[in-house]
Amino acid sequence: MIPEIETARLQLRQFGMEDLDRLSRIYRNPELMRYVGKGTRTREETQSAIVSILKHYQQGFGIWAVVHKDNSQLIGLCGLCFLDKTSEVELGYLLDKRYSEKGLATEGSHASLRYGLRP
Repeated sequence: MIPEIETARLQLRQFGMEDLDRLSRIYRNPELMRYVGKGTRTREETQSAIVSILKHYQQGFGIWAVVHKDNSQLIGLCGLCFLDKTSEVELGYLLDKRYSEKGLATEGSHASLRYGLRP
């Protein structure tokens, strides 16, 4: 289990299946998914992604659901994960277009890195 993290504007928490509908809407957006993996994802692929994210939490870190504290809405994801088939860790994030260019990805990324680099 990974802890929840709060920043000034965000709550970073574990994903759950209750996030499927909202994350699926984000993953279906071709503009957002242009440079992510193989592009847009179906609802079933999004469900598989959440299952994979949940399994990664057993390693002590993973991708958090990013919730905006002003409206309690899931607005994307951010966190640390292993690159496929390697032992290298990357920082990843993806936010709904309505929340871009507000410094939220930077805020979530800094919190993720602080957690990942803790002693």
